[in-house]
Amino acid sequence: MKASLLLIAGIFVSIVLSAENELKNDAVVENEETSDQKNANEDRLAEVVESAFEEWEFRESVDDFTDETISIASVMTKEGSNVFSLFVNCRNNKSLNVGITGNYINPTEYQFRMRFDSYKPENLRFSEQNDVLFLDARQRGKQIFVKKLASASRLLIRFPQFRRPVDLDFPLSGAKESLISLANKCKTKIAAGSAKFRDNDGKKYGSFVDMLEDVTWVDRYSAWNKNTEED
Repeated sequence: MKASLLLIAGIFVSIVLSAENELKNDAVVENEETSDQKNANEDRLAEVVESAFEEWEFRESVDDFTDETISIASVMTKEGSNVFSLFVNCRNNKSLNVGITGNYINPTEYQFRMRFDSYKPENLRFSEQNDVLFLDARQRGKQIFVKKLASASRLLIRFPQFRRPVDLDFPLSGAKESLISLANKCKTKIAAGSAKFRDNDGKKYGSFVDMLEDVTWVDRYSAWNKNTEED
């Protein structure tokens, strides 16, 4: 758990440091920067940092003490001055998890409202572990949720807090590629018995990657309008 949280935090830090180093390398050291040059560089850094909140990242990490391998796909968003991350990780290449972390998460209850694109909103339950919110569902429910992440363009999440609800808007552009990279590392088994885990010919998907790559899934199944907890 600690390794995955450090990895999420490291994604944002590495982007900012990379941008800062790039600006330093481009700077003219012979003369002091003019006011216009300084402002231009500050604007450029802001643009690079802002773009980090629109791009999915795929990373891998190994815990130095347990040798546990953690693969993670994630994206960040902002709500006011607070930063939140939506992530999907795979521990020891077999256990799929979906979670939300941020610098200000204090829900008054754990039943959240979520909406993919313009589809019907869903009620999903989360649980809290070490200040991280995890989707409270079986593996098959998590697989359905991740398939939706790979198929939609936007995810809205609303969770209740003491003073007012918090609305998070996560972009899903590029999510499919990052999630497929994760699925290639994660040997999570495809659930049996449900049509949601079968291809257009009615055959069970050979792997989670096959499920993520199937573009006919959304048109064939009405899974969007069902609560993930029930899948």
